[in-house]
Amino acid sequence: MEKLAEGAWEYTLYRDGERLVLVVVCGTVGIFEWAVVLTDEERGRWEAEGMAGLQYLVRAIRGNPVAFTDRRVAF
Repeated sequence: MEKLAEGAWEYTLYRDGERLVLVVVCGTVGIFEWAVVLTDEERGRWEAEGMAGLQYLVRAIRGNPVAFTDRRVAF
């Protein structure tokens, strides 16, 4: 596993074999992490724009992690 990008107390992006896994720090009173595998489209944004291309996803996950339950992976 390789760490590709990190924003302190915000996110970490890992390469795990062929997949890219975004781990987002969530919560206010209690802090927890929510990990999702990037879709092909999101992977393309990462390759073209770096983390700037994924900031919308970080904000979306942090704002409503339950909306990403179907994409959540144990990490």
